[in-house]
Amino acid sequence: MVGIPRGTTIEGLRFGDLVDVAPSILSHLDELKALNGRAHGEVAIREAITELEMWAAHTQFSLVDYKHTNGQTIKIIKEWKEAINSVKDSEALLQSLKNSPYYGQFSDRTQLWEGRLGELDVCLGQMADIQRKWVYLEPIFGRGALPHEASRFARVDADFRLILADVAKDARLISLCSRTGLRRNLEQVVEQLGRCQRALAQFLQEKRAAFPRFYFLGDDDLLEILGQSTNPLVIQAHLRKLFQGIDKVVFGEGNLTLVAMVSADGEVVLLDAPVRLVPQVETWLQHLSDRMASTLRLLTVDALRDDGLNPGKYPSQVLCLAEEVRFCRECERALDSSSLPSLHTSLQHQLTQLTGLQPRDEGLLRLKLKALILDLIHHIDVVQQLITAQARSTAEWTWQRQLRFYLDGDKVVVRQIDARFDYTYEYQGNAPKLVHTPLTDKCYLTLTQAMSMGLGGNPFGPAGTGKTESVKALGALFGRQVLVFNCDEGIDVVSMGRIFVGLVQCGAWGCFDEFNRLEQTVLSAVSQHIQAIQDAIHHRSPSVTLGQYTARVDPNSAIFITLNPAGKGYGGRQKMPDNLKQLFRPVVMSVPDNELIAETLLFAEGFREAKPLARKTVAVFSNEASIVVQALLLNTLSKLTFADSRRFDALIQDIFYTGGPEKKDGKESMAPFGALLEPLQKSAEEMGIRLGDRQLHKLFQLHEQLRQRIGVVVVGPSQSGKSTLWRVLKRALIISGQRLACYELNPKATTRTRLLGHMDMDTREWTDGIITMAARNVIKDTQVHTWIVCDGDIDPEWVEALNSVLDDNRLLTMPSGERIQFGANVNFLFETHHLQFASPATVSRLGMLLTSEEDVSPRDVVEKWVRAQGPEESPEIAGWLEDSFYRILQIVDQRQTTAGIRLPPIALTQNGLSLLGGVRSKPEFLVALYRGFAGSVPLDARKELAAAVFEGEHLPDASQPDLVYFDDRTRMLQMYTEDTGQGLTREQVEGQGQAPPLVLTPNAQATTSLIQAWLTDASHPSICVVGPEGSGKASLMQNSLQTLPLSRTATLSCSAQTSAHTLLHTLHQHTVQVSGAGGRVLRPKDGGGQLIVLLRGLNQTSPDRYGTSQLHALLQQLLTYHGFFDDALEWIGLEGIQFVVTMALEGAGRSKTT
Repeated sequence: MVGIPRGTTIEGLRFGDLVDVAPSILSHLDELKALNGRAHGEVAIREAITELEMWAAHTQFSLVDYKHTNGQTIKIIKEWKEAINSVKDSEALLQSLKNSPYYGQFSDRTQLWEGRLGELDVCLGQMADIQRKWVYLEPIFGRGALPHEASRFARVDADFRLILADVAKDARLISLCSRTGLRRNLEQVVEQLGRCQRALAQFLQEKRAAFPRFYFLGDDDLLEILGQSTNPLVIQAHLRKLFQGIDKVVFGEGNLTLVAMVSADGEVVLLDAPVRLVPQVETWLQHLSDRMASTLRLLTVDALRDDGLNPGKYPSQVLCLAEEVRFCRECERALDSSSLPSLHTSLQHQLTQLTGLQPRDEGLLRLKLKALILDLIHHIDVVQQLITAQARSTAEWTWQRQLRFYLDGDKVVVRQIDARFDYTYEYQGNAPKLVHTPLTDKCYLTLTQAMSMGLGGNPFGPAGTGKTESVKALGALFGRQVLVFNCDEGIDVVSMGRIFVGLVQCGAWGCFDEFNRLEQTVLSAVSQHIQAIQDAIHHRSPSVTLGQYTARVDPNSAIFITLNPAGKGYGGRQKMPDNLKQLFRPVVMSVPDNELIAETLLFAEGFREAKPLARKTVAVFSNEASIVVQALLLNTLSKLTFADSRRFDALIQDIFYTGGPEKKDGKESMAPFGALLEPLQKSAEEMGIRLGDRQLHKLFQLHEQLRQRIGVVVVGPSQSGKSTLWRVLKRALIISGQRLACYELNPKATTRTRLLGHMDMDTREWTDGIITMAARNVIKDTQVHTWIVCDGDIDPEWVEALNSVLDDNRLLTMPSGERIQFGANVNFLFETHHLQFASPATVSRLGMLLTSEEDVSPRDVVEKWVRAQGPEESPEIAGWLEDSFYRILQIVDQRQTTAGIRLPPIALTQNGLSLLGGVRSKPEFLVALYRGFAGSVPLDARKELAAAVFEGEHLPDASQPDLVYFDDRTRMLQMYTEDTGQGLTREQVEGQGQAPPLVLTPNAQATTSLIQAWLTDASHPSICVVGPEGSGKASLMQNSLQTLPLSRTATLSCSAQTSAHTLLHTLHQHTVQVSGAGGRVLRPKDGGGQLIVLLRGLNQTSPDRYGTSQLHALLQQLLTYHGFFDDALEWIGLEGIQFVVTMALEGAGRSKTT
């Protein structure tokens, strides 16, 4: 075209040849441009097709071992999402080629690939679906469930294992396309697995219909019971989930019958007839339910025949029920005979006798007496109300509005006004009773009248007013099973429908706590179910239809809801739809009468002077006053700041010790913990910590809070000793002989679904989260005390799902309808720096321990550091620290600034000590001290800091203290200069790749030297480099990292889209997972060394609406607990991994970092 001779090669082409044909080139310029564009276009298509071929040749499934129930280990596929996304990306690449004008001549090859990828996409989707169902069903059918479907599943199992075996031989994704008939085979397996799954669902539904309490078990638990229906260990593990008062049962000879039921507090109730264990588990469980009710009914009749009270002969529930019936009988006689004053005197005398019987231990008899005393105090109050109202007959309103118990034949009935209810004899165990107050009386009256009209009840009001507890207490008075469900946005209409079916069939009460946390659409749809149930109960209909279920109706069922007000500090609450409001009678739960409650509880504990103690909390008798002081100190001091705690001490001194012996020391609240003192001291000694009186007080307070409540939150600023407190206590309890285990996590380091679990809306399968997994594990062994430690920010998105766990219910409810009941062996321990976003509903449920910066002294940290130094260190270092460290620390604390973050004194102390290891002389010590502190103060304050540090020392140049270093060779202070920079070798320059070589200015030398000192420290501390944009943070860091032997660097550049998953993916790319003595760990690849993970621009990540960055939360967990939970919810530790971050100063697009 342009006249260049034919046969000229690129290698033989000369510039002169082009000059000779320049006119021709210019005349054909347009044609040449078009030809060049076509060449580029065709090259792009060829490269894309080559890329596809390379992808097909090298992209493989990620395989993992799976243990089949037949004992065989086979390979199954993991990371389905990654494989499917890979195919989608390839399909998108092919689609983009079609837009090219040069696509035509490559259409045959691209259409071939299009067909392959389309086929692969379909097959992958089917295989992922099959494997998910197969992994779920295989253990079930392997245990022998559903024998009539076993042959069908066996065929499916064999077909799918054959496919998996082929994949294991050739793990390339593209190899699926070469298997003849694979797609048809997969379609058949999908269809057959669907049949198996439907058969299983039908089987479970039949079992739940036969024994409705199964509705409140998850599928896995139910299948375990069905598969081992006569195994005593399995029976004991699941009984407490089915019967709220039965903790375990006593087996007869040969484990063939059940002869008694046992409460969690050890109360044994012999059944009136043994229950024979038969393979049909639903049959013998129903027999157990029947025998439970008939036993309690007969015992109640026997107790009423006895002349006196016999606490040792009858269960607590029977004793209290018989006394209720007796009281009503005697009160109505007194009303008819106008002898109420003499009845009042008789009851007072009986109260004196019972309080005098209080045993010293916390055994079963004490629990029974406390329950009887609480009821007796209420009876006295009722008689006093009748006397005040001058009642003369049983028709008086004052009497009619009371809950009244009567024996009708051999059954007890409960009346209130014109409402009548059957007592249903559900065994309640020895659960603590609720104190009767005017508020509970009003609540009971509203709820019973609502039920008599076929409606539900709706106690509403602020947190801590006893809404849920009042419903539970009324249910206990009626002998009902009360099931509490904590509502959140994870529960949908189908889940609620399944719960409703279980409730109406087993005659239980359902209390839906924080009902208005459900989604608005769910609230509206649920109202139809509730109305249908209420109509059926009111009209005594035998059955009700709820969606796809038709359930028989037990008229003793009822539905209650409790609410916190929408807004007013309660996040995530919806406004109740009007059609739902009209189904429930509301009752306002205001602040209860705390004085009356305190008085009643003091009486129940055996106090003779309960009224003045409760009303004024003043010194009455010295022994009782000291107990009150202990309670006040333990439960109040923990919530106060350092300054307020001193004022409270003074207040206690003024009120309780005025006119009496003065309180001489601060040991009042320590008295009950003498046995723990020695283990605490040993624990602290092992950890290199010195415990002062204030730390001991905090430890005792934490111990007492954990004893009193299931949930405790430790609140305080960073470095105020929060983690150290519970770790010292944990070790002390282990030393004292207690078996104690911990689950530790940052709840904001992962998604809500991975934390709490989630329901697959397509398959209705439940997948556990970290907390639900931990919950299942801790209830398996009640002999081990377990702390679930949630160290991180608290917000309503996740913590309110635990509200029913944190109150007296101790119950974790899940959208699947499953319920996990925690015993006294479990505590949730929260650690956070504020409760800004926690609602009152959560805070009111938690015990609280407040820490402050004053609780931990920098001197303690320094002394611990000195003790940890080896004998080779300079013996004079302690004196040098005493001379200057604390004085310098005060200056730094006043002038500090680090990217807008104020570091607490303890963090500053650790910075100051970070470079002092191994110093031999005073000048070396001063340089290390200055460099450790200098990074925490702004540039304009460095000279002031240097003047204070180097006081009395001669500096080479006092105007540039940052450039001073200690020369090991001359043992003198020197300055970094242009000449002291070690020039880069050729290898170092080549190792920097495309980046230009770093010119080591004096400032760069000083900074690099500081970073290298931290990087080579034996403790491998995490490092944060802060500076403005363009100040060379990353370059300095890369330069420092290049000098480290046996280390590799993994760099992650952070942006608003960077998540915790991104960091974990980076870790997995550069590490290998191995099994160690303590479990599975990630270690650097290629046989060891140190992996340094560099996070650039850490504060560019985007926080959520509560101000928390998921990446920051994960990083905190990795630094604090050195591990994370993987997708299989297994804890993965870290070894040989160090984290280094860079951050720009706060500004646009940068989040605040804590």
